[in-house]
Amino acid sequence: MIGRPADEEKRRPGSPFGNTFDQAQGKAQGRRRKSSPRHLRITIHRTGEQERDSECLGQVHSLLQSYEGDDRFSFYLVSDGRRVQLDFPNATTGYCPALKEALAEMLGAGAIGVENQ
Repeated sequence: MIGRPADEEKRRPGSPFGNTFDQAQGKAQGRRRKSSPRHLRITIHRTGEQERDSECLGQVHSLLQSYEGDDRFSFYLVSDGRRVQLDFPNATTGYCPALKEALAEMLGAGAIGVENQ
């Protein structure tokens, strides 16, 4: 057919941009990959203000949950030289460069540790 893009079959119906956006979004959200799951160790320094700390924990947890994947995560809450570990055995995330950047903006670059399982 004249004027038909060569990649039209790959486009999502009704989308002028094809499936490129969907592919980029899937990658950004850390969709399933073929490598083994990882364990993210997120260090959060407490401020001493319970409401502020609770809000921060909720924001970090929500961010992690917004990236689909098979990676596990734990929080390490640091206060007065003590460290408390919070595990989330039923929650997963999809670690990727976009998530790493978002976490670094919220908590600082040194707050994220990643281990292969």
